[in-house]
Amino acid sequence: ACQTIFTNGTRKLLLPNGYSQVSFPNGDTKEILADGRILYHYAGSDITQITKGQKETFFFSNSQLECHSEDGSKEIYFADDSAKFISASGMEYNILPDGQIYRVTKNAGGGIIDTIN
Repeated sequence: ACQTIFTNGTRKLLLPNGYSQVSFPNGDTKEILADGRILYHYAGSDITQITKGQKETFFFSNSQLECHSEDGSKEIYFADDSAKFISASGMEYNILPDGQIYRVTKNAGGGIIDTIN
């Protein structure tokens, strides 16, 4: 194991298996796992981001979960069991806890909401 402490207080730990961890003075941490995943914890906002290739997953302290895909699409799950799906082309669908689905279409004057079911 090799540990480096930088003059600004940042600490970097490297292990022979490819694992590394960086601890920043603001409390943020970044870990790079041997399988290539990157885990970043934003201390100030208590958000954890996991990156694998171009896919990012965010875990929020309020139980919100977001998945951002390589193609630009997003899935967002909220603590109240509602969800939002945004396609790569920008089409947005919202699913409410009661199962109602809404499609949101953007236009120059704002959004138009269509009920699907």
